[in-house]
Amino acid sequence: MHGAILCTLTLESASEMFGDANALMYFVLVFLDPVVAGFIKNVPSELINLFAGARQGPRDTAFTIDPDVLLEAFKTNSVAPALVSEVALPFLEKGSMKKILYISSTCGSLGSADEMGVVMAGYSMTKSALNMLAYKQKLERPDLTVITLCPGSVKTDMSGEYGIIEPHESVAGLLKVIISASAADSGKYLRYNGETIPW
Repeated sequence: MHGAILCTLTLESASEMFGDANALMYFVLVFLDPVVAGFIKNVPSELINLFAGARQGPRDTAFTIDPDVLLEAFKTNSVAPALVSEVALPFLEKGSMKKILYISSTCGSLGSADEMGVVMAGYSMTKSALNMLAYKQKLERPDLTVITLCPGSVKTDMSGEYGIIEPHESVAGLLKVIISASAADSGKYLRYNGETIPW
């Protein structure tokens, strides 16, 4: 099954995020099948933030891509976010903050391709596609705040030996960016520390 993480915040919990340890967040695992709509019907009535999860492929290069692995990665990193945001849109429209926030990666940046090197070509392709999805949504719905975020190279199983920052550092930074983001930031591609990433 191919999943994406749906994270919703009520307005009350968002306002408490930095002042109350009891701030409430809801997490739902959403899969690429018809049950997705059923999951979303159970989230709080005021959906304001949407996250799409990630699937990292092997450390392939542009000439060693496994097509089956690539297709699976596209389903998780690009197709799932598109479907989840489409189904969740009616709930998102009920909120006052109207934010869609995608977890992308610097790997999806054409402007950073030289820095990132030749590996993880397939994963990079799927994140570039996610970035384009976000920008197209921003163009289609200027009333929404649509942002793509890079959590950094976090010390998790996914990053392995390449992890640099602690998970709590990444999460704290992302939350600050998310809470402070306004309509003027829609269409931006940002790191967890607020820095702009070149497209």
